Formats: sequence, C-alpha cells, structure tokens
Amino acid sequence: MKVIPVINCSDLRCVRERLEKAKTFLAPGELIHLDVADGVFTFHKSGVSPAEWANLRAPFSAEVHLMVEHPEAHADAWLAAGAKRLIVHAEAADARAFAAIAEKCRARGAEAMLSSNPETKISQLAPFLGGAGRPPLTKLFQVLAVHPGPAGQKFLPLTLMKARLLRKKIPDAIIEVDGGIAPAAARRAEVAGADIVVSGTYIFESGDPAAAYRELAHPAPPRSEWYRATAPAPRRRAQDMESLTDKKLKELEFMANRLREDVIAMVSRAGSGHIAGPLGMADIVAAFYFHILNHDPARPDWPDRDRLVLSNGHACPVQYAALARAGYFPVEELKTLRRLGTRLQGHPHRGALPGIETTSGPLGSGLSQACGMALAARLNGRRWRTYCLTSDGEHEEGNTWEAAMFAGKNRLHDLTVIVDRNNIQIDGFTENVMPLEPLRSKYESFGWHVLEIDGHSFEEIIAAVNEARAVYEKPTCIIAHTIPGKGVDFMENDFLWHSKPFRPGEAERALHELRTLGGRIKNEHE
Repeated sequence: MKVIPVINCSDLRCVRERLEKAKTFLAPGELIHLDVADGVFTFHKSGVSPAEWANLRAPFSAEVHLMVEHPEAHADAWLAAGAKRLIVHAEAADARAFAAIAEKCRARGAEAMLSSNPETKISQLAPFLGGAGRPPLTKLFQVLAVHPGPAGQKFLPLTLMKARLLRKKIPDAIIEVDGGIAPAAARRAEVAGADIVVSGTYIFESGDPAAAYRELAHPAPPRSEWYRATAPAPRRRAQDMESLTDKKLKELEFMANRLREDVIAMVSRAGSGHIAGPLGMADIVAAFYFHILNHDPARPDWPDRDRLVLSNGHACPVQYAALARAGYFPVEELKTLRRLGTRLQGHPHRGALPGIETTSGPLGSGLSQACGMALAARLNGRRWRTYCLTSDGEHEEGNTWEAAMFAGKNRLHDLTVIVDRNNIQIDGFTENVMPLEPLRSKYESFGWHVLEIDGHSFEEIIAAVNEARAVYEKPTCIIAHTIPGKGVDFMENDFLWHSKPFRPGEAERALHELRTLGGRIKNEHE
C-alpha cells in the first residue's frame, strides 16, 4: 500500500522541518500531501501559500488538499506552483465546479481527486460518480476519516464503509484514506480496499520518521493472526473459553446474522424500537453469549456465572434475541417485544426475564452497576467476571466517568467495559453533538488498560477479551469500532435509524439483505 506523508503546518518553519525529515525516506518526485485550510471551510487555518511552496523548491510532487470554501479560486495558483494533484471537497464544489477544476488539472498534466467529509453519504456523491452511460468525473477519491480540521484527530472507522462502496461502484478507482492514520488504521484501510493512506502526526512526530513510514507501508499482521497461532492451550480449565476454530467462527458469524434478522422482525412487528445500535452490536453480543461468557441458560441465577450488564438498555432487542437463541426463554416470545404485559419491554427489567442482570434505561448507569458487581466479587472471593456493554453516546453522562474513576482507583481487574463506538446518537454524530475524543486517552488517564478493535471481527473481539483476562492490575476498556445498522445498506451509518419505525416494505428489504448477505448468496426463504 502506498503511503503519502502529510505536511499540515501553519508556518514555514514547520514546513521546512518536515521537508527535511521527508528527505530521509521519500524519493525525489514522490508525492507529499499539503493541507491547505482557509479557516472558513474548517475551524482552523493552515498551510503555506502557492508562492511560498514554489519558492521552497521541494524535491517532491505536491498533492494539495484544498479544505477551502471556494476551491475554484485556488486551483490556478496551485497548479502554477507545480501541484500534481488537487484534492477538492464535494461539500465545497458541485459537480460542475469540480469538472472545471479537473479540466484545468488535465491541461497542466495534473490530477483532480474528490474528497468528502465523514458524515457525507455515498448517495450525496452520485452527481460525481456517473452512471446511466455517463463516466465518473474522476476515478481518484479521498475518504476523509476525520473531520476537516487540525492534526491529531482520532480515526473514524465507519468511514471505511464509504471506501468499500466506492470500490463497488467504480472497481478501478484509486482510493486514498486520510486522517488519524496509524498502523492499525492503515491495516483496516487496506482491508477496506484503499490504495493509499496519508499520515502526518504518526510519521513526523515519531522518533524515527523513516521507520514510521515503513511501518505504515507494511502494517503488522492483525491481532487475529496472533490469536489463531496461540489460542489452543495445552489444558483448559472449566471456566476458560473454548478455542476459536474455523467451525466455531462460522457458527458465530451465522448467529450474529440470525440475531440481526431477529432484531428486524421484532422491531417491525412491534412498530417501534431501536434498530441501528442493536444491528451494530450483534457481533459483540453473539461473541459473548455463544463463546465468551461462563453462563448456563438452565441456571440463570447460578452464583458463579459471569455478569453481562447492558448499560445502553435501548439496545435490548439484540440482547433479547441472544438470550432466546441461547435457551433462556422460547424464541417464539421474541414476537411480543413492547406489547402490553410482555416480559420484553423496550428497556430490560431485571426479574422479569431470565438472564437480565440489571434494569436499564437511564443512560450512564450501567458502568456504576457493573463496578458494584465487580467489587462484590472481590469482597466475596469469587472468580466470576463482570462485563459491561456501553454506548459511546452515554459517555456524555457524568455518571459514566464517576464509575470509570471508581474502577480505576479500586483496580477492578475483573471488570471489562466494551464501548460500542459507532459514532452516532439519537440526534446526530457524537463528535458533532458532544465530542468524545480522545476517548482512549481519557480511560487511560483514569487508570484503565485500553484496547481498540474492529467490533465486527470475532477474532479481535475474543482476542481482546482474552487479553483483558490476563490483566491483573487494572480494569480494561475495549473500544469496539462498529457500524450502526450493520448488514443493511440503507441503514448503515445513518443516525436517523437510531430509533425509527419502518415504512412499508423496509423491513422486508432489510431481511432480504441480511438473508442474502447483500446479494452475495441465495435467499432460502424465497
């Protein structure tokens, strides 16, 4: 995979320093990425002027990222300064303006690349993508994995779905991923189909920029490969997890998809309920109930069971589905979701249904309850573990951080919290409503061991829990990056599906997508 280093500086001194560092690993003529922000399209202003860049006589070719309100007013000057590629935002230029810029680039032997912000949907790019006999305006696309702004932001994995969709629509596209790129993010981008990643902070703020550059170009194998090589143990205690064989992995994948189907059917029948979050959490919930937890559906009150607390109680449809499929109560009862007198209320109620550990609804309370359970286990000398599933949005509640401080102070090493980092909440994207980043650093500052994983990879989920079990001096937080509405194309990454009733035909369409894996297999129900 190609790596392009980023110069995202606000003064010439910084630009010169990065150019000197780049000379240690970048060959003359190779691309270097220049961020140019006007302080209008973004909240910050950065970058050098075209004249300043030309006077530097850098030995590299410039890829200029125009984070500006009127890119057409900047194009000529940058092309005259020798830019080999201009990156233009779909939010700042319509299809006609982009086509004009692309024509100017071609006349000077340069290229035009189309970029889009994380919240911009693929459907909004339709005017640029061609179709109905029209060719696309470009085959160069940048997927921005952070919000336009200063350096050092956190990578947003949900944006990789856009890379996959672009690859599907234009198979021979060149796709670049920009923002928050470190080795793990580079690996994810490569798996999603990216050809290029760009990185500034990770390369230039490391002790060895050349080594950091090489590490991004050849990212280390994912955790799952390590897990496959080391999971089988010579002997296994009764409460240890079974090995994750290929057969087991397929069973978990099948179960997660079955849970998603159950969620759609339940919410559709009920006429209301939460959808996007439960669909995104299905892999995590399946991993816990069908592989990780030490539990017994025949004995729901078994004293030595592991405790699983669902803090974001509105996601209960997927927990109900998992409990039924695991044997806690009849699957047929799933049809009663939200009906008058049902045990399956819109938020879980402890005592009404076997397998439910806490009554939830008020967001932010679950982690405090889980802390109490973990502390009780320690005081009673018991070996069961406590797991708490939380949403990212409820981290806007102060109660969550009180619990995080308490767990860190008391070193509750048998407590693991899993954050469903899907970046949405009921009224928008979390980073627009109330920014949570740097989420990892916040937990670490409270004394937690923190892991970040792909929340749709069973190997990463289970490997992370295994690692948490091996940490004996502090609690563990697993930040699981997920896609809200996972598995249903018209729901994915759309915060409006946080809680929204189906219109006629939508539930059937969603079930068809799940049962055919997006059209890749035949639907046995049809």
